[in-house]
Amino acid sequence: MPHFLSIGGTGMLARATLELASEAEVATIVARNADRFVTSHGLPIESAVDADWRQAEGFLVAVGRAIDLRGPVDLAVVWLHSDEAQALEGLLPLLDAADCRLVHVLGSAAGDPRQGSRGRGATRASRRACCARASCYAGRR
Repeated sequence: MPHFLSIGGTGMLARATLELASEAEVATIVARNADRFVTSHGLPIESAVDADWRQAEGFLVAVGRAIDLRGPVDLAVVWLHSDEAQALEGLLPLLDAADCRLVHVLGSAAGDPRQGSRGRGATRASRRACCARASCYAGRR
């Protein structure tokens, strides 16, 4: 795979991020402390994009710039928390323009997005964004 993008994959998803990055020609790791993650795991420093999805505008600019510099994304693994709707909705057009496969990881607190928001579940906006796009990504590669 030419370009792998990981967003929020440096904690519990670190092993998956490292495995997929090792298979990619280009890897982009987006996290609050991405530079620390890539250097501690021997990845090229240019793979790191320090950005915080909680500050959606700056986050989207940073991800868009990385896609412009490194080329279209083939696979994106994205783990954003339940209050990420603005960041997720802004991210989808960037990935759609790159024609990539998207894996949106929901933590156990998100529950089943088809059942509505329970407890700390996924926000209505993030469910709408993901569910509206799911059919677009299901049939690719």
